[in-house]
Formats: sequence, C-alpha cells, structure tokens
Amino acid sequence: MSKKRNKKKKPQPQKYSTNKQAVPQFKELLYGAMKLVGFEAYFPLFKDLELEYMSICIYKATRPTRFPGHKITSSRLQLINNMNQLGLRCRMLPVDGKLMSVLECNSLFGLADFLEQKAEGIERFDELRTKFCKRFESIMLLAILTDGSNSIYLRTILYLSNPKERYYAYKTSLQSEVASPVLMKCNSVISVHQAQSSMLMIHGNNRPVFRLGKPCPDNQFTWISVAASLVGDHYKGKEKELDVYIQSHALNRLKERLDIIDNMSLNYQLITGTCNIKTFEFYGEYLLLPFVSFSEVKVGYFVANVIGDKLVFRTFLFITHSCTPEGDKLKEISGLQKSDIKYWQFDRLSTIALANVDNNPVLLNLLKELGIDDLLKLKTLISKPENFQNNLAGELMAYIERGKKEIEEESHIESAF
Repeated sequence: MSKKRNKKKKPQPQKYSTNKQAVPQFKELLYGAMKLVGFEAYFPLFKDLELEYMSICIYKATRPTRFPGHKITSSRLQLINNMNQLGLRCRMLPVDGKLMSVLECNSLFGLADFLEQKAEGIERFDELRTKFCKRFESIMLLAILTDGSNSIYLRTILYLSNPKERYYAYKTSLQSEVASPVLMKCNSVISVHQAQSSMLMIHGNNRPVFRLGKPCPDNQFTWISVAASLVGDHYKGKEKELDVYIQSHALNRLKERLDIIDNMSLNYQLITGTCNIKTFEFYGEYLLLPFVSFSEVKVGYFVANVIGDKLVFRTFLFITHSCTPEGDKLKEISGLQKSDIKYWQFDRLSTIALANVDNNPVLLNLLKELGIDDLLKLKTLISKPENFQNNLAGELMAYIERGKKEIEEESHIESAF
C-alpha cells in the first residue's frame, strides 16, 4: 500500500489590513485625489494587495486623549474627535494648485511611499513613477498633511474655547509602531485651562470681566497682553504690557449683531482676532479694534477702555453703528439716526449680508459708497431665512428715499420764502 503524501500548503499572500472597510475607503480616497491632480488614468494599474499596502502606510488619526492631570469628559473628547474627523474630510488644503482634504493628501502620501519604496523595478509603474514623483515626494506630502492636520485640530479647540468658561490646547505627534503591519498614527493630546474673571469698577459699578487667552504649541497656553505703547494717551501708567479682558456686554453684542454666525465660529474669530493685536484705530475719543470675519471682511469694532493696568473690551459695534468711521458716514449720507438703524436692524449682519441687492441697486450703491459691500460675501454663513431680511432691507431703502424727498421738499419750501 502506497503511503499518502501530505500536500504542501501554498504560501498565502501577505495581508496587511485587518479592517475590511479600510481598503475600499482608501481606494475611493486615492482615486479622488489622483483625479484632482490628473493621474486617474493610472489607477487601474494597482493590484488589490498593493492598494492594501498603501492603505496601511498612511497616518491614521487616533481618538484624542487627556493631558495628564486635566479633567476633560469622555463626551467632550468624543466631540473633539468628531469635529476633527469632519475637518479632515473638508477640501481646504492647497496641494499642487488644487484644494483637497487632509485625507486625500494622506492617500497621495501612501501612493508616493509605495512608488518610492516598493514599486521600483516594476515595469508597469515606470511611467507613473516618473511623472508622479517629479511633482510629489512623500516627504513633501507628509509636511503638507502634517500642517493641514495641525490647522484642523487648532480650529477645533478654538471653536470649543470660551472666555467665560474654559480654553483648550493640544499637542499632536506622529508615531510608527513597528509591528506586522507597521501602524502609522497621528495622536493628539488635549489640555483644558479654566477661564479667569475679575471685578472692575466701570462707570461707578462693579462689572465682571473675563480674561482673553490663546493656545500655544505643545499643549501650552498663555493669556493675551498688548504693548502699552499701542494705546497711546489712553494709558498713563508704567507697565509695558496690559492684560486683555472682555465684558459680557461685548460678548452679547457680538452674538446679537453678527447673528448669522454660529456661536462656535464666533469663539474662533474672537480668539484669532484678539490674540496678536498689532494696532488700534483712534477715532475721536474712542479706542477701536477692527474685527474681521473668516473671509477677512471687516464687520465691526471692539470698543476698548484702559482701566488701571488692564485693557477691557466693553462693547462690540457693528460697522454701521455710530462712533465708527463707516457708521458716521452712513448717518451723513442717508440721514439715518441711531434709533432708525436699530429699528430697521441695519446694525445686524443678517440684514445686509442676506439682502437681495440684485433687486435693490440703491442699497448696493449705498454699501459701495460706505466701503462695506464686502459684507455681501458673508451670505454663505446663512443660518436664518432670507425672506424677512430681504423685505427689511428693501423697506429700509424706501424709508431712506422718503426721508431724502422730505428734506428736498422742505428745502424747496424754505427757498420759496
């Protein structure tokens, strides 16, 4: 009887990924990124195992962790993670003249690494390798996606920071775990810094004020100060720098008057708009800090007072308010008084940004004459229905026109006598 021979088992091809969804998701990202930069025709060259290799050679953003000794709830860490993940998917990163998401850039990094490390000598990749590597090197793509990730993580913690409650800071690190397969991770550690408040005597009353701060790299945090020389004669003391505070009134007016911008975006803009003050605007007896939106559009001013050795932002004036250059010019041109501007809500961003200027050229010309027509760019920040604001702007311009006619008629009657 012949002996049965044990059949030798064929070696199984190496598998890199244990996540069944990871490779299909990566393939979709990579194809989209290659299409953006004009290389989609080469995508069919890749075998599944090669795409699987690339998918594990990209950096994975891990769930944020707490900085040792800092009390942050699990739900807040999850919120930070969710916001980061949304940001990583938004196409806001300039790469080779195109806007792509950090995740798409990350997929190109995986491709570049594959072409540089694994595909050398494989004939079917010769043309792709030559063309692609002349424009994209893995080290260059890694630098871009690192900067992009840091920008998104910073934006998240600025969204969630609030001078009346708490500030956040963060630190990221890239980590490679030498295992099978090698795991590439982008870790983030979050710290929390409690708000500081003081009571100041302002116009005979004790008022609460909140100190303004900013996050710095490597989980550091600092309180904002300004050079005393920037405020001119508004300060007579000996300190070289003044700590910066803000009143609740200013925060409330900011929210009320920039009413189509959500609260988290206002947090972001407040910190970025005050963290590096280089100049103030001196207007009459007022000390004004111009305030700009995401689109670098000036929307108004913080009114500052120096109280003791502190600089305090006491209120926020929309750009059409009296006591601002644009607001006083509006009063001069249109005849609108302070009560008119408030009644017609011409002191709110929604009234102007959401106005249908195509059907109201008079309003457009007025905004241009005031130099504030850039406000119309902020229509993308819509969070309220448009119809009410369109009607309000139209009725306001009719009111201004009626006022001008009444003035002309009165002048005509006076000249007749």
